[in-house]
Amino acid sequence: MKKAKEKGKQILLPVDFVIADKIDASAITGSANDVDGVPDRLGFRPRPESTKIFTAAILKA
Repeated sequence: MKKAKEKGKQILLPVDFVIADKIDASAITGSANDVDGVPDRLGFRPRPESTKIFTAAILKA
């Protein structure tokens, strides 16, 4: 992150994501965000707000 900042680059990280208690079809799932964090869960794929941010960056590139 420090190196990216020194070079004037931006690193995009998800701000909202799917969470689960385990990697299994029977997992208990939910959603979380970067403000509240992931309480005792695993973070998985990005959700809508992150997708908007990533899409905007890609279209701008």
